[in-house]
Amino acid sequence: IVGLGEGVEGWREGALVSVDPRIRCGECLPCRAGLEMLCKEGRFLGVHGADGGLAEFCSAPAYALYPLPVNCSPLQAACVEAACCATRAVRSGVAVAGDNIVLLGLEDYNLYMAQWPKGQGGMIVAVDPGARRREAARGFGVAVALDPASDDVGRALREIMPFGADVVVVAMEDYVAEAAGYVALAHRIARIQGTVVMLRAYGSAPFARTQPAVPWLKELTIRHFGNFFGNEPARGGRARGDWQ
Repeated sequence: IVGLGEGVEGWREGALVSVDPRIRCGECLPCRAGLEMLCKEGRFLGVHGADGGLAEFCSAPAYALYPLPVNCSPLQAACVEAACCATRAVRSGVAVAGDNIVLLGLEDYNLYMAQWPKGQGGMIVAVDPGARRREAARGFGVAVALDPASDDVGRALREIMPFGADVVVVAMEDYVAEAAGYVALAHRIARIQGTVVMLRAYGSAPFARTQPAVPWLKELTIRHFGNFFGNEPARGGRARGDWQ
């Protein structure tokens, strides 16, 4: 914090904080339920007419600030948003101990997803064209990391998981060409009555590549991971001390 607005209390200049980028009204039903992402008046810092994290300075409302622990570096703090989204996905019950999980796309969200199921008895397979990302995933405990640009992912996964994946987590990026096929691939590789989690998605084009009958006939559960970084009052909300 380099400056405080008039009337702001409880903060000091020089404090290190993490900023929740959502701007919300605080009065509507979703806001009062801790679901600020669904605020009808909601917008984002850096997206809707205000400078964001890539600017030298930005103005953020006091309610959007979370103090950093003394042992948390600014570099670690930059990962908070992605870590919280992955945490919210796990906390909302998308996977249970023993599930075989496939991660499609190894951007920041899914790299955090790779770390949560470790030691739970299932197998984790990751898919991404980036060699460094695949290497990072292996370091986080992923058993197999496949390159969709050169590997026959469908065939490889049938050999590894003959009945299909219990859970497929999709993280699409519009600047990764292979990601455009992730949704259709997820429907194919999930087991019958399995779950597909949409962790990150941009635009409608990837969904146009799907065959709707595939998830229907396989009785797949297709879901978002929840509410990004919702405050969840029933679980303690902001007083619990994290973005979740």
